[in-house]
Amino acid sequence: MKIIGVNIPKNIRYIIEQLNNAGYEAYVVGGCVRDSLLGLRPKDWDLTTNATPDEIKTVFKDYELINNNGEKHGTVTVRYNKENIEITTYRVDGEYKDNRHPESVSFTRNVKEDLARRDFTINAIAYNEKEGFVDPFDGIDDLNNKLIKAVGNAYDRFDEDALRILRMLRFASVLDFEIENSTLIAAEKLKNNLLTIAKERKTTELNKLVCGKGFARILNNILAYNILKTVLPLDDKHLYNMNLLFNIFNSAPLADRDYILSYCFLFTRLEARHSLFNYLILSNEDKDYINDICRTVTENCRLLGGKYQYLQLDHQDVDRYIITKALHELKHNDDKEYCKYVMVSSIIMSWVIGDINGYKLSKLGKDLEDILNNGCYSLKQLAINGNDLIELGLEPGPVIKDILEGYLKDVIEGKLENNKEILIEKVKSEIIDKIRR
Repeated sequence: MKIIGVNIPKNIRYIIEQLNNAGYEAYVVGGCVRDSLLGLRPKDWDLTTNATPDEIKTVFKDYELINNNGEKHGTVTVRYNKENIEITTYRVDGEYKDNRHPESVSFTRNVKEDLARRDFTINAIAYNEKEGFVDPFDGIDDLNNKLIKAVGNAYDRFDEDALRILRMLRFASVLDFEIENSTLIAAEKLKNNLLTIAKERKTTELNKLVCGKGFARILNNILAYNILKTVLPLDDKHLYNMNLLFNIFNSAPLADRDYILSYCFLFTRLEARHSLFNYLILSNEDKDYINDICRTVTENCRLLGGKYQYLQLDHQDVDRYIITKALHELKHNDDKEYCKYVMVSSIIMSWVIGDINGYKLSKLGKDLEDILNNGCYSLKQLAINGNDLIELGLEPGPVIKDILEGYLKDVIEGKLENNKEILIEKVKSEIIDKIRR
């Protein structure tokens, strides 16, 4: 990985300069440094300093200070240039008794002691423009090697705060990194500590974890999967080819799925779907949506041998028209975003039905995405309609719909351009002229 550098925003740089001018150290630290080095845009900028909260308030005595009750943990919030900027004193955590929070914190003047209390090496890097990087645990090397590794003793880190175990999986999934072996072993040994963590906090991590590009890797790793099952007890039997499914969806252009879509993947084959909802904090709207997709898949899979038999995809070349018909038989809706979800339910159906190989599944996904991107996947989007055919002299009736569906099939398959003049000429030459003869 090429180290890109850290481009500190103007407001943050100003705060650092004010602390430096008063004789104190100050760095940006944690996720903002990690994301910057990965070429990502940080969502938040965390500032750390050797100044105590009282000293921070003295430095910024002429500025508005926001009282957010963070001072007991060493955080002072300064209002500058219409932005609330949190500044936290270097600290050392006291004893942990609830697998989540330290009983106390004490302040230190040593930035390395502050970095030593953090969870993973890639989050234990500090930076400022004057001193450069402070990286006592070789986090930059681990970023280069795409590795999640605990700071210091992994057992201690996870015993202090069990949520770090889920954060480990989340980082591995979202960043598509490997987990260092001793770190993973320690996490698996202490996985039951996750049972003490609030469901809301676990849901927040899971919602991000299931969307990551590396999620298939977690499902494939027995230790990582054992950890995941502690907080979301999946049925092993339904994971057949699950890694294939996620790899297909992680290949653009379907990589922008959200957590609701991911839960649809995970829950489709499970009879005990509703019990899994007990492990998550989801809105009723989200639950209804997941249930709707899963019910659609289940009900239509039961129709095998009937009109949905083709969803077994026995042939290497997928009939894109039949797929499109399936989409609209599942849910008649011309909203493109919703159709994308229905498209996904068709892909899940094909996967659930059975032994579908990677080529077929990949081609199905690409074909369906092409259909949506081409902007013509229903009769309403076809450039001609029934009135056009009636004006050309055809009698109203079911035959008009059959004619239009025939042309829709040709448009979807790329045999015809969705152009009104071209389609009108087609109708004239292929239908009207024949009638007149």
